[in-house]
Amino acid sequence: MFPEHVDPKSDVTRCPIGTTEYGTKPYSSSILNISAMSYGALSDNAIKALNNGARLGSFSHNTGEGGVSKFHREGGDIVWNIGTGYFGCGMGQGEKRVFDPILFKETLESCDGKIKMIEVKLSQGAKPGHGGLLPRGKITKSIAEARKIPVSNTQESHFLI
Repeated sequence: MFPEHVDPKSDVTRCPIGTTEYGTKPYSSSILNISAMSYGALSDNAIKALNNGARLGSFSHNTGEGGVSKFHREGGDIVWNIGTGYFGCGMGQGEKRVFDPILFKETLESCDGKIKMIEVKLSQGAKPGHGGLLPRGKITKSIAEARKIPVSNTQESHFLI
């Protein structure tokens, strides 16, 4: 109700995460960031707008469970949300997806240092243990690329992880 001007370059708007004592890449996070919204739930243009806003505002953009798309890579800092679907770091193994350290490293390297933090989501309340379910008809080439899943999957299910 009574806003005060805060210099955006002051330490008041940043929060240090990690230290060089316990890691090699501490991060100075903004106190305001874009929360997790999955690529697949949002359009290409929405991801571009949010991520470029993050770049302009010097804050981060959480990818949500849908993987790191090419549109996330165009703007600001990224918080890569790795959920139960392992999008961007998992491979299909029969009916399951399993963590793949090689794919994990490839995704990190493909982002040229833009991934500043990783958020591990252990479960999603609406569908625990299943990852993000998206109707097959919504799986575009870009979504499949971000999630590291095949475009034409022949599973019986109407939904594709």
